Amino acid sequence: MVLRQRVFVLVISLAVVLIVGAMPVIAKEVLRVTSWQFGETGYDVMWNEIETAFEAEFPDIEIERVEAAGANYWTKIFVDIASASPPDIIHVTSTVLAQFIGMQKLEALDNIMDTSDIRENFVPGQLTVGARDGKIYGLVTGGRTLQLIYNGKLLNEAGIEVPQNETELLEGAKKIRNLGADIYGLGLENDLQNDENTYEYLLNFVAGQGGNFVRGGKPTATAPETIAGMKFYKSLWDANISPKGLIAMQHRDLLTQGKMGMYIDGPWNFPQIKELNPDLYPHMGAALNPWENHAATGGAHHFLTVPKDAKNKDAASKFIEFWSREEWQRNVFTYTSMVPGRMNVIPEEALQEMPYMIAYIEGQKYAIPVAPEGLEKYAAEVMHEVVNSLGKILFFEATVESEMEQLQKKITEIAVR
Repeated sequence: MVLRQRVFVLVISLAVVLIVGAMPVIAKEVLRVTSWQFGETGYDVMWNEIETAFEAEFPDIEIERVEAAGANYWTKIFVDIASASPPDIIHVTSTVLAQFIGMQKLEALDNIMDTSDIRENFVPGQLTVGARDGKIYGLVTGGRTLQLIYNGKLLNEAGIEVPQNETELLEGAKKIRNLGADIYGLGLENDLQNDENTYEYLLNFVAGQGGNFVRGGKPTATAPETIAGMKFYKSLWDANISPKGLIAMQHRDLLTQGKMGMYIDGPWNFPQIKELNPDLYPHMGAALNPWENHAATGGAHHFLTVPKDAKNKDAASKFIEFWSREEWQRNVFTYTSMVPGRMNVIPEEALQEMPYMIAYIEGQKYAIPVAPEGLEKYAAEVMHEVVNSLGKILFFEATVESEMEQLQKKITEIAVR
């Protein structure tokens, strides 16, 4: 009797195994995501946490990172967006977003906007920077501007205060430069191989004088305000206050090493300084750009987008909605010092620990778009021509007036295509 029971149990067990083994395995949906922030200090921790939490809430979806290192990222995503199988989510800057919209390669996100509180609770740029013809094409993951970062220790040694205007900026930078042969007063971008970075940096100085290179789709290179901004930049350059021939990352390294007094850049410098030079960190601060209008490039600047040809748009929509939630928007600030897209989520105690962020938060109201207004589709070409003109002015002694005349003609040719 006992033997029969054991045989019966064995038969039933084998049957269960065979049935379970025969059942189809339900594969997880794969959500392919790409971002230049993977692996970067602060950003990678943020991404790891949100990916883990998302997969816990949606166990049927698995996130797969599509990685591209450094500057290769920006080349790769243009190849990706044009392919038949792009990532399901591409993380971009506002400039690239404008180009992707112009290329008609993005899926509108209005279904997400209509079923969430994003429209009501995100920064105004959510509804303008990533929009075209009434449709919204990106979710703001972080906003930023470029503001004046200063080394308080070097300012004290030079006997100056934080500059409040253009004259104080120039004269203060000269005094810091005189502190030592390897000490620089102000970092000035002059990398002619990185059009977007150099263009944006220069635009702060031009916009500070009320100028711009394009407005409403028309070139304004010869406008008096634009010429004034270019001349101001040239005067800073001629004062020998900045290293020459360095890329932005090398400027940031000098800032971190305590060898640069001032630099107009984003808040991401502060976590790096805190990690690599903790003794210097308490002496670092940020202030609004020292021109009367406080113009600063940026605003709503980092966006999640869904390519029109993405294979898993439903999972992408879920991830974007998940990212928009208060907890994860707060983490944007906590881990990266970026201004979140969602308003009123920054804890007061966090600002006490990171007082430099006050300038970046306040600077949002003075923000101007990086992409050339009305010519966003041709942003890369416009930026290249501007940087090419800057190079002739800085390195080949071309006059500002003559070079702006040439730039006006080149942008006009781009605009009439």
